[in-house]
Amino acid sequence: MTKAFGKSPDENHIRANYDVEGEHAYVVFSSKLDSYPECSSSLPFDTVVLIEVRPQKRLPLSAYSIDESKFRIVDPSSPPNIGYKGYIDDKDGVVYLTSDDIVEQIDYFASTDDKHLCPRYSETPEEFIRRIVDFFPTVDEYGISKWDEERARLNNFGYQLQNSKKSKGYIIVYPGDDVNKKAASVRGKKALDYLNKKWKFDKDKLELIIGPRQDRFSVQLNLYPKDVAPYLQNETSTPVIERLPRRKNE
Repeated sequence: MTKAFGKSPDENHIRANYDVEGEHAYVVFSSKLDSYPECSSSLPFDTVVLIEVRPQKRLPLSAYSIDESKFRIVDPSSPPNIGYKGYIDDKDGVVYLTSDDIVEQIDYFASTDDKHLCPRYSETPEEFIRRIVDFFPTVDEYGISKWDEERARLNNFGYQLQNSKKSKGYIIVYPGDDVNKKAASVRGKKALDYLNKKWKFDKDKLELIIGPRQDRFSVQLNLYPKDVAPYLQNETSTPVIERLPRRKNE
């Protein structure tokens, strides 16, 4: 690699990084892979076991002219169904990661013919493209509020929802001891109508949900990735125990 691209600024016996013609390449060598001692013992010193490329240009998968029939398709993200797809060719040792069909990453690993030399390193190529997405769905939460205060909160939520192209908004209203289910529904509908009128959201961009009864009334304003079901709290209020009159002979 040094002969081809020169010395990497942070090169060591394990990896090197290169920026070449608008692409960033991350290279992993067999030497001193402590978790995979069989690699360094069975392969020549500094053998390349992985090349990971991150294109700088945003190109669709079709621009790479691959035969998709050779690839198996996986969803590499957690939570799933948020736009990521992995295309894996185990035979030739290549995997493409796309986000909404734009290629974000390409990994080249051992082909079927060479995999026996260092089998564990590339036995699950899904791990090369794994995406764990942490998100905090609750943008705001409040109880009984004056309309002017609630409207300011809704405006802030509406602005964030409008700028979150891949998200869906949920107004989750929880009835409580202080606001019953019917009144909670009315308040939730008022908030929904206000946001839709002001921000002109598509009908599938924002949804109202009346959640299970809680000890106190609350409104949650949430942003979730599309196709990810919103989380609802379990009912927490203690049921009222109806006391029957005692019989005369008791």
